[in-house]
Amino acid sequence: MTRKNKARYGLARSYRIAPTVKILRAAIMAGVVVTSVGTANAAPLPAFNAGISVYEPDIDVVIDNVYDYTVDASFKAVGISGIANNGDVSINNSGDLDVYADGYYGSSSAYGIISSAYGESNVINSGNINVMAHTSLNNFNSAEAQGIKSFANTGDSIVANDGIIHIDIASTGTGLAFGINAYSGYGDVNVQNTGDIYIAADAGGMAIASGIEVSSRTGNGAVDNSGDIIINVESESWASLH
Repeated sequence: MTRKNKARYGLARSYRIAPTVKILRAAIMAGVVVTSVGTANAAPLPAFNAGISVYEPDIDVVIDNVYDYTVDASFKAVGISGIANNGDVSINNSGDLDVYADGYYGSSSAYGIISSAYGESNVINSGNINVMAHTSLNNFNSAEAQGIKSFANTGDSIVANDGIIHIDIASTGTGLAFGINAYSGYGDVNVQNTGDIYIAADAGGMAIASGIEVSSRTGNGAVDNSGDIIINVESESWASLH
């Protein structure tokens, strides 16, 4: 069944975020900030937090977002997440995403956009994405930050980015930083990027940083890039830049 037929019979869902949702979330976060002022040991952020998170076990996921999101978490933070266990994922974002994981419990991971599909994964982004992942404990914890992550199993993995992506990681252990990371198991991978990508990575152990990463198990990979990619890595062990 084609995507159009699925939509016709109600087998695909499109998600638009109402402005009131953002206002309510901002009000809640403002209350947290006020109550924590002056406390010796402020309560940690939630372990997991996402601006938009959609999971479907059997049908396609379609997300069209035009709003800005600021997402903070202690362990894993995601700006927009779309997961389809047995379908396609399509994400179109024009909002700015600021995502931060502070590593309160040790390791941390932060993602601007995650698209994970059994079939085809398609991400179009024109918003600016700022992603930070830090570790706050000095016991060799890891930090991972990715601007756009697109994963497809049987279909193609396609990313078109026109926004500016900033990635910042600070880790006492391993540090992983990717501007755009696109993968397909049995399909082709195509990335078109016109936005600038900036990566700063500081790791106590191994550091791996890549502006645009493309890989496929059996398909072809293609990258069309006209944006600037600037990577700055500091590592006490060894670093890999590509």
